[in-house]
Amino acid sequence: MKGLWTGLCLCATASVSGAPSAGAPRTLLAGPDICPLPDAARLVAVDTFQRMMPVFLHDRCANCHGAIDVFAPDAEQKHGGRRIEPGNAESCDNCHDVPNWKQPAPQKDVGFAGKTSEAICRQLKRTRTPLELLRHIGQDPLIAASFDGRRGIYRLSPQPPPMTYRQFEQLISAWLGALRATEAWPDGGLSDCGCTPPRRWSGSISWSGDVGAGIVGLGQSTGSIRIELEPRLEPTASGDPKLYLETVSGTAKWRAQSRWTGPSYTASGAPCALRREGSDSGSFALAPGSGPTVMFGVDPRGTVGPERYMLLVQLAGEPAPTYKVRESGCGWTNDTEVPVGLVSNYPVGGVMQPGSDVLEGEEPTPTGYKIKWKLSRVSGGGVP
Repeated sequence: MKGLWTGLCLCATASVSGAPSAGAPRTLLAGPDICPLPDAARLVAVDTFQRMMPVFLHDRCANCHGAIDVFAPDAEQKHGGRRIEPGNAESCDNCHDVPNWKQPAPQKDVGFAGKTSEAICRQLKRTRTPLELLRHIGQDPLIAASFDGRRGIYRLSPQPPPMTYRQFEQLISAWLGALRATEAWPDGGLSDCGCTPPRRWSGSISWSGDVGAGIVGLGQSTGSIRIELEPRLEPTASGDPKLYLETVSGTAKWRAQSRWTGPSYTASGAPCALRREGSDSGSFALAPGSGPTVMFGVDPRGTVGPERYMLLVQLAGEPAPTYKVRESGCGWTNDTEVPVGLVSNYPVGGVMQPGSDVLEGEEPTPTGYKIKWKLSRVSGGGVP
């Protein structure tokens, strides 16, 4: 049914940028298939690295990192100069007047050209420690020359990358901060961790309770949602993003019925019995981005302690789902459309324990609804 949506809100604050605190783990070493970072930190790392890609793929970086290979047989066509024999890099000085202009040795795994952000991210973590990377970015004079736009020959007009040296250094620092990167990666830095987004979640939410927030006689509503959600970040005014799960796909099913007889009065005031009867059911697809969202926070230390969350389940939209109820007795008959409407105005919640990939709980609300939910990581794809 077009326009319908359900919503789950999990609210808390998050701080996922900057350097790790003293209490944080000092390494990314962990089991072979487990990324120890919280989802928010992983997403910050992926987003930050993506913002650096215009520099990695710019000619000033990519030409030295694989786009031009002066040692390759076709170097004269791509290089503009002659082919260089491996081990004879000093011959670069014959043409290039920027001091120490050279290309990495061909056997080194340092190429950027034609690679995705995930591939370059894995490569950096595979070939350099965080400290080595910082030193390379901050101390290599050829990188400083590249941000000045230098092309190895002074008479050529400068062509700098699309951001300043300082901006790039800040992004590198922010990326390492999101990764809690303090120790050597090549010895076990889990190359995917912080390079690919965390896996999606999927699961079910069900409810049962009185239609109309407990108004007697309107009926009872039951329903269930099967849903798949993707971790995302929401900016905040404080600058600390909130993690939330956004709907990718899903289906909601509902059923409502009324079988009620109760005391009432006729128009003249005489006592009588009023009956309400009716039932209906329906289902609708959840469009991407319009279904449930789950929001929760990350401990600023990103390490220990459970993550608390709140969950608000609603069924609303335009047009809202309704079902027909016939009122009879007491001298009249009336057919009316009753909205299935609001599931719950009150949040339920729970705690996700450290290391758990399940959000699960069952809780009543003050309006008489019982909400039950279970969301788990989708198997396969992404980073656990």
